[in-house]
Amino acid sequence: MGRWLPEALESIASNIYCDFEALVMDDGSKDDTVDVVQGFLKDQRFRYFYQENAGKSVAVNRAFRELSGEYVTVLDADDCLLTDGIADRVRVFETGPSVDLVVGGFEVFVEGPTLGTRIPPAGRTADQLVYQLLCGYKTPFSMTGCLFTKDLMLRVGLFDVGLRRAQDVDFSVRLLRMAAQFAIVPKPVFRVRKHRARVRDRLRVRHKTFSAQLQVIDSNMSGLARVYAKALAVFFQIGKALYEVRGAYLG
Repeated sequence: MGRWLPEALESIASNIYCDFEALVMDDGSKDDTVDVVQGFLKDQRFRYFYQENAGKSVAVNRAFRELSGEYVTVLDADDCLLTDGIADRVRVFETGPSVDLVVGGFEVFVEGPTLGTRIPPAGRTADQLVYQLLCGYKTPFSMTGCLFTKDLMLRVGLFDVGLRRAQDVDFSVRLLRMAAQFAIVPKPVFRVRKHRARVRDRLRVRHKTFSAQLQVIDSNMSGLARVYAKALAVFFQIGKALYEVRGAYLG
C-alpha cells in the first residue's frame, strides 16, 4: 500500500481539524512504507508502529491500545480523508453531548475521478442499519466514516482477529448496538479508492469477502433471523457479482 500511503497521510495532515494524533500501523510491509512515513514523523502528531505481518485486525487492535485521543476513527492506507472530514464529525459531538458515534458518507474514486457518493440513510434505527450492513444490497456506510468515542471503543472491544475480511463490518455492527446514541453527517467525509482489476480477480475478492460476511452474520444473528439474512445476502451477492463482471461500482 506504500504507493497510496503519501496521499492518505497528507489528507490527515492537511485536515482543517488540527488537534489529532495519527497512529501509522505497519503490518510487515515490504515496500517503501518506512521511507514514506519518515517524512511525516517530523510532525509530532504522527506516530509509527511496526509489526511482523499479522493482519489488519491485529494492527488495528494495537492502535486501539496505543491511542490516547478522545475520539477514534480508522483510515486504510489506500483511502484518504476529505479536508473537513474530521471536523464535520467532531462538531456533532460538541453539539450533542449524548452522542458517542457519528457516521458520515464517502466518495468512491479511481485515481482522481469520483465514481459515486454514498450517504448514510437518515431516519434509520440502529437495528435497521445493522440489518442493511449484514445483508443489504448496498452498504449503508463504511466503518471509516465512523468517528466514535474512546469510551464506546472500550465497551465494544477489539477487532475480531479470526476474520481476515469484513472485520470492519463486524466492528460496525457492534458499534451500532453498543452506542448510546448515534448521529448521521449527511455528506462524504472520506474517499475510498476503487481498484481496477481483471474480472476474475474482482470476483475472487467478492467471494472471499462474502464468505467472511456469512461468518459475521453467524456471529451477530441467531435463529430464523440469521437464516433469512443469509438467504437475502446470497440473493444480493449474485447481483453484485454480475455488476463486477460489468465493472460497475456497488460497494
